[in-house]
Amino acid sequence: MEKLTPALTEVLAREGFVLLNWGHAGWAHFFTADKTDSIDALKQHKIFTSAGDDRMVQWYKQHGFDPQPLALSDVLMGLNTGLINAYPVPPYVALLMQWYSKTPYMLNLPLAPVVGATVVTTRVWDRISPADQEAMLQVAREAQAQLMLDVPLQERDSIEQMKKRGLTVVELTSEAEAEFRLEAERLAASWRGTAVPDDIFDLALRERNAYRDSASSAQ
Repeated sequence: MEKLTPALTEVLAREGFVLLNWGHAGWAHFFTADKTDSIDALKQHKIFTSAGDDRMVQWYKQHGFDPQPLALSDVLMGLNTGLINAYPVPPYVALLMQWYSKTPYMLNLPLAPVVGATVVTTRVWDRISPADQEAMLQVAREAQAQLMLDVPLQERDSIEQMKKRGLTVVELTSEAEAEFRLEAERLAASWRGTAVPDDIFDLALRERNAYRDSASSAQ
């Protein structure tokens, strides 16, 4: 996010917002009612997706999945009745909401980071003194840094807690993992120019590729 922050700050400013910090809720993983170790197997499941997100529903359908749009408050009911039997969320959410008891299998494949932001309208921000603005930004930066430290630990602890209570972490073969990553690439590409402005998408792709290249070179 650090590389994208200047560009996203400008986008938010054009919409009348000031970015204070980024939030991080962990990495989404797929939880399923039975053991699932391939894309084809996942396509046999009824997958929860957020009600109102028609773009996501259509993407799932176009790629052979069976999406079931629900309000977040109806997920447990959907799991209990069989309306859904799979969902992508961070491990901490599955533990906190106790959904994992109905879906005791988790794919050991981080899908995407769940990211949020704290923003203030420009109209309100401009009423705050420069000294108080700087104080707020400092606190926000500290909170962001702490989240980046705490959330990965919380995620690992959540998985361990669920494993003690019956969760099975499903390891994928290299071939299956490649299939999942290809599907993720297709999903991301479908967002270019729709959910994500072209220039922001292209910047994110360049930075991701640069990071992967540097990580590969360091090995």
